[in-house]
Formats: sequence, C-alpha cells, structure tokens
Amino acid sequence: PIDRPVIAWVRYGREPVRVRAIARAWTSKAVAISWPAPGGGMHQAWVWAGAIIEWLAVDRSHDRVPVLGDEP
Repeated sequence: PIDRPVIAWVRYGREPVRVRAIARAWTSKAVAISWPAPGGGMHQAWVWAGAIIEWLAVDRSHDRVPVLGDEP
C-alpha cells in the first residue's frame, strides 16, 4: 500500500484526541498509523478502521477538524 495522510482518533491515557497521521498499512478492520508525538519522536499504533478520517474527505467538507497540536 501507498502511505496516505489521515486524521485519526487515538488515546493518550484516557483522553481521546485526533491526530494528523500517516496510514502505513491497512486491513478491512484496522489501520497502522504513525504520527509525531507531542514533545518529539514518533508514535505508531494499529487503530480500528472506523477511527480514521481521510484528509481528502475532511478537505471536501470544509469543516474545521481540531487535531492535537493545532493552534486554538
């Protein structure tokens, strides 16, 4: 598969947040993503496919989707 930019729901402890990530691999039910960690480094995880929003879908909607690291 080709890497794809996405917005994904992930959890930091008990807190669910949206992050800008790269989808690295996927199945029909899950997606392997990586994203910059707050404070440096990279996180990687498999998430349920339903936790992913493709950036193209967000761009087409013209809705502002707040994600971790965005300025208020």
